[in-house]
Amino acid sequence: MDEIYEFFKNFLPTSILLTFPILFLLVPIQYSHASNEFSSYRMQQFNFYGVSHGCRSSSFSLEAKSIKTWKTSRHCVITRLKDLTNYNFLDIAQQAGALLIMLPKDMSSLSIDERSNIIELEKTMLSQEVSIPVYFLLWNKILQSIINNVDILTASNDVSYNKKETATEALFNSVFAMGYQMVVNAPKPSPILNAHIPIIQGKLSAYGSQSTMSSTILIVAHYDSQSVAPELSYGTDSNGSGVAIILELARLFSKLYSKTKTQPKYNLVFLLPGGGKLSYLGSKKWIEEQAESTDQNDEANVLLQNVALVMCLDSLLSSKTLNAHVSKPPKNGTIISRFLQELKNVASEESTEYQLIHKKINLAEQILAWEHERYSMKRIPAFTLSSLQSHKDYRRTSLFDTKEEIDFNNLYHNAKIIAETLARLMYGFSDSKVLTTHKVEFDSLKYNLEFISSHPRSMQILSDKDNTLVVSLYNIMSRYLHCNLTFLYAEKNDPEFVFFDVTKATLHIYSVKPAVFDLVLTCIIAIYLTLVYYMIQIFMQILLILQQDFSYAAEGINVFDFLMSSSSQNTQNIGFGPDDGKKFRKTFEQKYGHKGKNLIESMGQGSSNILPRLKKARKFGILTPITFITNNLSLKP
Repeated sequence: MDEIYEFFKNFLPTSILLTFPILFLLVPIQYSHASNEFSSYRMQQFNFYGVSHGCRSSSFSLEAKSIKTWKTSRHCVITRLKDLTNYNFLDIAQQAGALLIMLPKDMSSLSIDERSNIIELEKTMLSQEVSIPVYFLLWNKILQSIINNVDILTASNDVSYNKKETATEALFNSVFAMGYQMVVNAPKPSPILNAHIPIIQGKLSAYGSQSTMSSTILIVAHYDSQSVAPELSYGTDSNGSGVAIILELARLFSKLYSKTKTQPKYNLVFLLPGGGKLSYLGSKKWIEEQAESTDQNDEANVLLQNVALVMCLDSLLSSKTLNAHVSKPPKNGTIISRFLQELKNVASEESTEYQLIHKKINLAEQILAWEHERYSMKRIPAFTLSSLQSHKDYRRTSLFDTKEEIDFNNLYHNAKIIAETLARLMYGFSDSKVLTTHKVEFDSLKYNLEFISSHPRSMQILSDKDNTLVVSLYNIMSRYLHCNLTFLYAEKNDPEFVFFDVTKATLHIYSVKPAVFDLVLTCIIAIYLTLVYYMIQIFMQILLILQQDFSYAAEGINVFDFLMSSSSQNTQNIGFGPDDGKKFRKTFEQKYGHKGKNLIESMGQGSSNILPRLKKARKFGILTPITFITNNLSLKP
């Protein structure tokens, strides 16, 4: 028994009893599938003339809930884009902790009602400030499975949602069912310092030594795009199509301007301004700079008083239709009237629908409808060509505007009509086709559009001076034109625009127990430790008792008491070592006095405790004989 006691005392520390169960409980289930990472794209964020737009937060760590079962700001709502409505979004933006939205696998597969719902949702999201983090996720098979699991798990854990489930089952599931923890560790969004808007300009000079005094035709297309997420703003139609046509027109007419015989009498200027989605700030800045410029020796310079016509190109991909948008009907005999009449004739020859749309400039609106309005406000003849009938068309600022939704034949068809009309105006031919040798090339136009639409073009991303896309556009135009590159900076005291960083982040999804499981686990561990504590205390006491009960041979009085209480008639053999008497003498004398004096006196006086036991012992012959067995000899009294 001593050996057992020493084993528990020295070789089995009680800490093992405490730590082992805790480690066992904390080991995650299915650890190999416990974490997934996805690229996530933060919602748009910018300030425009002091008004905040978009998402203001970026990081969170919250429990995932479905769009039907979330309740508090401790929940992150994860849903599919097609399942999210305006009402849901406004409610989530005010009370939830975060929002994750998975885009459809194929945008073209959505129904008309689903498209309409998403369009209205995008408008709502871009029109206001949102305090919670909002991220968009591309469709992924694993992510789709996670969203399905969240829908099932959260529905089964919510009694109010799952009416068929008993309260006991719901309570059990709410504690022990697996869930998901959504984590995005991103820095706090901060304004981009020294943000700027690049403006690319290229020029083909007219025939003659006095080309700087010649009339100028200006062709404009803003190159930036916008949607609800900067990293997903590919803008294939708006306005990748306009930029692609400008690059093709620059290539085509550079060949005509390269020869004296075919060099027109007009200066031809191509302008790619940024900030188109910010009320055409790039064009506004360019007009202001040209109004202040007096350097006529600069080949790329343009004097506003010589600008005879401004043609803006915007969204020319959706159909084989051309709509000319003007701020006021053109007067007969003016250059803009002659161009639009020629455009109508060429469109008719190509069996293309043409329409002149008149809309007055609304100065009360913060954002202008079309880019030509910037020039019309300065009394410069201008119009916008587009396949869209309204500036409010959803495709101008939508996630749907991607290269998967395009038909290159529409772009090619419209580009040919525009190029032919421009050539007839500059060369003065009205009844015959001009571009017979040099034509718009389908492959060149397609390459330009594919290149442009492969880059997200929100102004936050393009605000770097060394941006790859801006540098590439400048290099392409420099092949054919005399180019320069300028930058629009915001005012320091009262900035027109403020861009913010953190446009994308990594989303970590962990398979975890629900939050209430931690509380239950804590209670279980507390109860367990309490039981272990008391078990250790009782176990040690039992060991001490057992150790004492097996020491009869060493404690002489215990042997005597044992013999007095025994009813056996057989001789009792008790193990007794020669050194045991000395070892336990002190204990014996503390209880019965020096050399058992108190015991002897009690026996001589006929103690009521001892005498009956002696009589009982003699009756059964227990004391005759008493044999003490030692290691080496046997003694009999």
